[in-house]
Amino acid sequence: MELAWRRSVAAGVAIDLLLSRSAYRGSEKGLFLTAIMHAMGRVALAMLYPRQYQAMIELCGKDQETLAAQEDRLLQISHSEVMSRLLQSWNVPAPIHEPLPYVTRPYHCLTSLPEPLRTKTELVKLAILIGRIAVGQWEPWDCVELPPSTVPNRLVPGALAGIIDQTATNAGVIIRFRTEDSAAKGEPPSLKGQPEPTHELAYCVLCPEPFDLLAEILTRMRFALAAVSPEKLQSNEHLLINALRAPPSTLVACYDRLHGDGPTLVITGSGNLQACSRHGRTLALRASYAALQAACLETARPLHNAAGSSGKPGPNTGATAEGD
Repeated sequence: MELAWRRSVAAGVAIDLLLSRSAYRGSEKGLFLTAIMHAMGRVALAMLYPRQYQAMIELCGKDQETLAAQEDRLLQISHSEVMSRLLQSWNVPAPIHEPLPYVTRPYHCLTSLPEPLRTKTELVKLAILIGRIAVGQWEPWDCVELPPSTVPNRLVPGALAGIIDQTATNAGVIIRFRTEDSAAKGEPPSLKGQPEPTHELAYCVLCPEPFDLLAEILTRMRFALAAVSPEKLQSNEHLLINALRAPPSTLVACYDRLHGDGPTLVITGSGNLQACSRHGRTLALRASYAALQAACLETARPLHNAAGSSGKPGPNTGATAEGD
């Protein structure tokens, strides 16, 4: 529950910051409560069906699958839909619960929603992601999904990096205030700051964007990223290629310049998975946090002078049932 609370606080802080910088006025009514309550449906499901939920979590650990996928397949309802129905049954105003059934759906599925529901849902999804990045703790079964650049560019053009930093600062103050013995534990006054890296990856972005959300997640996953431009790419030693927005032809041209037989990982979108997988190990997002972390660990070079560089996942994963 502690991790769920921290991430809910951070999501609430993030939605306030997003709305303060967004050009979309009139979409803000009730979204603070939507953001902070987005994961509570999972708590309800875990309390109602404890044995089934524990079995689902064990399956996630075995198959590196997201818990959201388990919900869809076994329960045929998402935790966010459950929360929406609960709020509706309690006569909570519609603007608060209306976006919830859609926050676990892929971004491309939101384009068919009417306005302002589409914008509200995108804002909440973005706030949830920012909150998780700011807190820096993920469940292994969390779904890692990054928005297409058109979403933050349309909602908060040029402001994403500042919003993430400010979310970490503001949420950290709230979390510290709530933790009575924080001073004794030596907790920092904010969530800002990167953990010490334990592994290193050469990192090449084929189609740069105004802000690299994948790099932000990887650095907080304790990977040091050595940036390499596509034009200067030569070796595939311990290489991660960010091909999320790149057409397969760009990846082919990149591979033509590589030499060596070192481990390489390509991160792409689900639409390009088949085409990209012909050129090496490929992981498509959406994927579980555990799958992303495991693929990166198998590709990266350990930093032997860093604490915890044994190849095991770092301490930024939780062990409860509140993630998406």
